[in-house]
Amino acid sequence: MPVPRSTLALSTLSLALFASTGLSNAAEGRALFESMFNKGTTVSYDSISESSSDSFSATGVKVTYKDTDRTATIRSLDVEGLKETADGRIKFKRIAVADLTGAGRKGAPVNIAGMVATDADIPFTAWRGGLTDEEKKQRIRFGNFTLSGFTSQDEGNKVNLEGATLQNADIPLDFRYDSKAKYSGEPAAPMTIDLISLSNLSGSTSQGISWGVGSLTSTNALLPTTLHSNFTDWMKLYSNLTIAGLSASLGPTKVFGVDAITSTIAPPVADGTLQQTSNLNGLYVNLAAIPEPQTQQVIGELGYSQISGSMSGISSYNPSTGLMKVSDVVLKLEEMADIALDYVVGGYTADVAQAITDAQVDIAGGMPSQQAYGSRIGQLSKITLESLSFSIKDRSLTGRLLDYQAKQMGTTGDQLAQGAPMMIGFGMGGLGMPELTEMVSTAVGTFLTKKGSIALKAQPAEPVSLVNAFIAGQQDPKVIPGMLGITVVAE
Repeated sequence: MPVPRSTLALSTLSLALFASTGLSNAAEGRALFESMFNKGTTVSYDSISESSSDSFSATGVKVTYKDTDRTATIRSLDVEGLKETADGRIKFKRIAVADLTGAGRKGAPVNIAGMVATDADIPFTAWRGGLTDEEKKQRIRFGNFTLSGFTSQDEGNKVNLEGATLQNADIPLDFRYDSKAKYSGEPAAPMTIDLISLSNLSGSTSQGISWGVGSLTSTNALLPTTLHSNFTDWMKLYSNLTIAGLSASLGPTKVFGVDAITSTIAPPVADGTLQQTSNLNGLYVNLAAIPEPQTQQVIGELGYSQISGSMSGISSYNPSTGLMKVSDVVLKLEEMADIALDYVVGGYTADVAQAITDAQVDIAGGMPSQQAYGSRIGQLSKITLESLSFSIKDRSLTGRLLDYQAKQMGTTGDQLAQGAPMMIGFGMGGLGMPELTEMVSTAVGTFLTKKGSIALKAQPAEPVSLVNAFIAGQQDPKVIPGMLGITVVAE
């Protein structure tokens, strides 16, 4: 299950917007607000009204940063209950900003129409560099954060965001994603956000590429803080995820799009099994936008100008038994083919999954892959294959490919299909597996002739260790079909 990056990006955005620089000691209200900038930075107001020692409203706010040309202006600012606590944290009931204009860290212009945060509890050192291990144990918390009308431009790259909302966020300061870094102490607990919502996120680059996301909503987001986190935490990234209106264009030409992606991770049932259900609808790929002439010629002869389709699937995982099931995964490509996948794998317990993650981290850090996986061979050998099914149902792609290839060879598609079993038999003859050769050549011949469906299945008599199967195959490939119970059938 892939890890979605929107949660971390929004969290980082919220910090960046609130924190221009580091903080220094202060009391409350206006005095504390002005101390939230580097020493020497000045803050001025066209008008200001202090309703209490910890609350004030202001208009025409201007922030001038020390030793730089950077300034930021805020049309109106409302601050309620801003206080510094005895343990070095800042709390406030509400801060609202309207029409903020300023510059990012590289001087790029940034504009925000509105921003509101409520019930915040932030460590004084949250955005200071070089935090100690003890300071990194602190967390940022707020009840609600909303953003509207965000725009930014940097060297020809533009980003626009109509609106964003985060609710009940608990964000750690310690994220350990650098595989080459050395960390000490225990990692922080996962980041949690009850609700993440984005609307109309779009952007463009100086190369003429534009992209967009109509909306994104995620509930009960949970993001581990380290690559070595418990594997089950990575299986609980969200309860519900919906992304709508994905698009990418090159100049005025749309090249990619997805109408909607939905995914649900249900709470664990009594035995601890987690289940994920996912759907993708309205897939669009503009093949006519591929600039390479030879590719365009092939696409034209096949009669395709675009790829349209959908995808759905169900997966489940039990961290105690290590049983992972992937079922009813179907990719439907209109006027091409339906591709389906189902499999059941056992022994994929949390410690085995962690061993794989650790190996990948070691490889990213420079360790040879053979050494990284070889040192964990005992754990990896626990992974077993219980069943596998991969099938293709033709929707006209087979006939088009046959006709195209036959044209290059000066024959017909039907003649090519009829001769396929003989060519396959000749190609597989050197394997010394006549039964498998006969099964494959017959199935492929039937599929190409009838243009129906073909399926590869593995159904071993009992679960087979994938590591043991690999080793056995290295020693004698002929044992693999019987060991895995391989069949190839066509209709």
